[in-house]
Amino acid sequence: MMYADPQALHLLLDKLAKSVTLYLNAQIKAGAQSVMIFDTWGGVLTGHDYQQFSLYYMH
Repeated sequence: MMYADPQALHLLLDKLAKSVTLYLNAQIKAGAQSVMIFDTWGGVLTGHDYQQFSLYYMH
């Protein structure tokens, strides 16, 4: 999907980022002292792909 239809992937990643943000904020509101985001596939991507499809959504 990343190469065949990057626009569709960006739409999906945007929805996922918003959902994860809501979830993590709820965890903090409920008393969590820390939250983490793991990017276990980051090392598989090229630098450009990592910035475009991963790092961008963590900001």
